[in-house]
Amino acid sequence: MKLLLDSLPKPPKIVEKAWGKEYWLVNEPYLYCCKLLCLKRGWQGSHHRHPSKDETFLVLGGRVQMQYGNESDKFNPKIIGKIAIMQPGDRVRVKAGTWHRFCGCEASEILEVSSYHSDKDVERREESKRFWMLQGEKR
Repeated sequence: MKLLLDSLPKPPKIVEKAWGKEYWLVNEPYLYCCKLLCLKRGWQGSHHRHPSKDETFLVLGGRVQMQYGNESDKFNPKIIGKIAIMQPGDRVRVKAGTWHRFCGCEASEILEVSSYHSDKDVERREESKRFWMLQGEKR
């Protein structure tokens, strides 16, 4: 996928992930952070939370399944929180301490705007992996 970011004179920091890439646009110490997340179809990020980081995710393109919240589903305790299918223009705020993860129903771009990112401010429940939760999806 060709991004406008790729043609900037000073390219952003790029962090490779199992689920795609993070383009770090800014991470101002102890103030704020902005990233472009490029999600591969059929991959999900880790199920995690940040004790201090408050995040808002805005879907720019594609279709994303977002799981967020701290309450267990009464019918399936393995599901923590709400599940929402997000389209371009949809956004969700994930407050500090809230479990969350995103899944690429198709190749997608998400703008993440948050408080400062620190690798010390994360607790993971499950690592990133492939997922097959789409109705009619074949392995």
